[in-house]
Amino acid sequence: MQDLTEGSRLADRYTLRRLLGRGGMAELWAADDSRAGAVVALKFLDPGLAADEGHRRRFHDEWRRASRLMHPHIVRVFEYHDDESRPCYALQYLDGPPFQELAGKGLDAILRPAGLLADALRYAHGKDIVHGDLTARNVLLDGRGAPYLADFGVARRAGERGGGGTPAAASPEQRAGEPAHPADDVYAFGVLLHEMLFNAPPGDGGLPQRTAGGEPLPGAVARLLEC
Repeated sequence: MQDLTEGSRLADRYTLRRLLGRGGMAELWAADDSRAGAVVALKFLDPGLAADEGHRRRFHDEWRRASRLMHPHIVRVFEYHDDESRPCYALQYLDGPPFQELAGKGLDAILRPAGLLADALRYAHGKDIVHGDLTARNVLLDGRGAPYLADFGVARRAGERGGGGTPAAASPEQRAGEPAHPADDVYAFGVLLHEMLFNAPPGDGGLPQRTAGGEPLPGAVARLLEC
């Protein structure tokens, strides 16, 4: 595959627009899809990893898991392209602000999307999938502010062992290397909600009684965060 640059034409249908982000294993690009007449995101496996059959298999497994999930608040995953030097797959492109921008805002601004995100997790767990890396960077917003759960790169089936994930959001069981369990995502959801409401991760000083915006913390939310 040719080097990835703005304007590159790929698979006789995609024209790369701009680089959206780069991680340890992959790059994400916005691209025009001439066949669909829409903008999509393309996730490319790092070329240094693409030479390894194990990494290629894990990348394909990531696509296969995510492509099974059809929920209005989980990023949709489309075609897989098994290029010899740099496999990639297409997924839904979202043009809203980052989820972190809601941090410290009013309760309604945070709890409404949080409720939709919780339903996305419920759905994934019903499909026997544990996300394993629920953090603010893996929640995307569309132009209307609706949230979407993204990046199933370290997801596992319930009961399956595996690594990866963000240590600060990992449950004690996950950090200990125990098999994946939906409770891992529930723990991470609590950490994320704490960060969004108080502009800080959980600490040893107890649960604040007011949000970063000065609103009293509802009892139901306090009970969730204290679990």
